[in-house]
Amino acid sequence: MKKFVLIAGIVFFAFSSISYAKSQKADDENEGGQKSSILQVIVGPMIDVKNWGANYFTAGLAVGGKYFRFGLSYAGGGGIKVVRPFAMIDIPFTFNMGEVSQLAIGPIIDFGPSFGFAPAAKVIDVMVLGFGLDVKFYFNDSLGVSLTPVHFSNSFATYTTGGGGLVKQYRMSYDLLFSFILRW
Repeated sequence: MKKFVLIAGIVFFAFSSISYAKSQKADDENEGGQKSSILQVIVGPMIDVKNWGANYFTAGLAVGGKYFRFGLSYAGGGGIKVVRPFAMIDIPFTFNMGEVSQLAIGPIIDFGPSFGFAPAAKVIDVMVLGFGLDVKFYFNDSLGVSLTPVHFSNSFATYTTGGGGLVKQYRMSYDLLFSFILRW
């Protein structure tokens, strides 16, 4: 049953993202043809700042439009695996660096639950709220890279199986995220 719920969640996010991207593409065609449907591959370390318990390496994928994307990330380290579906709001300020290259700088906010799997227990973060600054450089109209030099993920309450129950404890991690971006 747990695998079914996980697969159903992934399929829901995938179809929601594709639907949203298609609506964004239609809006863009009405705005002069600038591409804004985005596929973003995200990798980087998550470093414990307060009460996170371990450092992780994360990899994820986000799909959506220019300002709003859905994603799924996977982190692992120290025998713990963490799966996190999320929604991301991105407000880029774009500067043209040449005829085809662009620099975009702006704040990002991401939010969603987090599911952790350890050998002795399962952990659900009710809501993880992330915020930071994202710097993107587009080589051309379709390909770019991104660095998020400042990003903090915050959790306020977790539920742990195996006797832990609900714990209201503030946790924070620093995330140094790198991305490859495709636009169409």
